[in-house]
Amino acid sequence: MDSKERKNDSRHRLVIAFGAIAAICILIAWLFTAMQFVCYHDYDMYIEEYEKYDVLSDMPAGVKLRGENSLYTVTEHMMKYLIGDKDTPDLQCQIDTAEGTRDFFVERELLHMADCQVLFKKALQLRYVCIMLAIFLFVYSKYAVLAPRRKGNLTQAEYVPSEHGIAHPFAQGMKIGTAIFFIFAAAVAAYFVFNFSTAFVQFHLIFFDNDLWLLDPRYSLLINILPEGFFFDVVKKILAVYLPGVVLLLVLVFIRTKKQPLKKESA
Repeated sequence: MDSKERKNDSRHRLVIAFGAIAAICILIAWLFTAMQFVCYHDYDMYIEEYEKYDVLSDMPAGVKLRGENSLYTVTEHMMKYLIGDKDTPDLQCQIDTAEGTRDFFVERELLHMADCQVLFKKALQLRYVCIMLAIFLFVYSKYAVLAPRRKGNLTQAEYVPSEHGIAHPFAQGMKIGTAIFFIFAAAVAAYFVFNFSTAFVQFHLIFFDNDLWLLDPRYSLLINILPEGFFFDVVKKILAVYLPGVVLLLVLVFIRTKKQPLKKESA
């Protein structure tokens, strides 16, 4: 292999690496999109979960929503705050308790929701970064690393010679990246499904630097309307949206990297 061939080989390996990184970026962005879709697309999902777990009966004795307030209204205000559509978590919702009238959420819950809002905003920012990085890697690979270079009557910007045919190196990299991420995502999903309580605690320990998420069900209504089973159901719904997208990307890159007869340009 002469120096020119070694240079071309290293260039193609670089593009394969870029493709793998781009695929992982796309799948991370798709994960956050699936989360947003499940959590914010339809508030009726929350009402169905409230009914499933009969959360009203689990509330502290004597608690009663006042006036026009309802769990749907509470949920709508809460989710709008968490996604950033509201600047403050103040629900302007009060309840009657055995001790008198109080706000629906106590200060500890409001502080925890503020942490959740910051976390979700960072997730959305990371999604946009991943999308832009994937686009950049594709464009850079096509127009900088694999700029058209004539070799006989083939254009190396489009094809990589192999003994069986030709395949685009960026798509090859995406196949590798998608497969790696699929295995990782499947392992994490299995861990959450079969060890949810442990995974739920570990998630909070990793992503929160305080213990505000540890709420007392005697005083906290947040933990009463959103029990652990609710989050387990949400995780399953997210996986139901997310995993088909991963499989679709795998299928597309496998089709794109399928060996084809060598193409020649017309003279």
